[in-house]
Amino acid sequence: NREGSKFLLRKRTADLYKKGFETAYSLWKKTGEPDYKEFAFYFVEQSKNQILLEQLEKLNARQIANIPDSLLDYEQALRSRLTDLQSRQSALAEHPQKSDSLKRSALQDSLFKTRYRLQQHIDKLENDYPRYFKLKYTSEVVRLKEVQQSLLAPDEAMISYFFGQHNALYALAITQNNFQIKKLS
Repeated sequence: NREGSKFLLRKRTADLYKKGFETAYSLWKKTGEPDYKEFAFYFVEQSKNQILLEQLEKLNARQIANIPDSLLDYEQALRSRLTDLQSRQSALAEHPQKSDSLKRSALQDSLFKTRYRLQQHIDKLENDYPRYFKLKYTSEVVRLKEVQQSLLAPDEAMISYFFGQHNALYALAITQNNFQIKKLS
């Protein structure tokens, strides 16, 4: 179902950002290389972007751009079909049978065609409704230097919290000249 697919996608994406953060954090702790700290910051910001995009969806971006419901319903149908095909492909891979080669081939073909249709549809939305496309598909992630140079005054600090894997809590403290990450739990 649609809501189940959306939940699964959100969970997988959140897990990916958590793993990315934890990997970058661990590498920074081991090497002291500042680039790894920046990667950790990147994954925190990507995670926030996901949350903001979900909220944007709830606010109904289609009303902002005046897109016909039929086009948005078509996009959702393609995404649901893609999720269903991917689930079926995973199920076949988990329990392979010799007789499944035709099924696998047909699923791969259907996946390819559905991805192609979805990409064509997204391209059409980008051309016909650039405002909607920008809101929904262009997720710009703020860079650490931008936060330090543009958002913070010399006497200000920004503190952000992030839940990593296994509910580990991290604090990110940013000033104009410094950036620290501390594992709190």
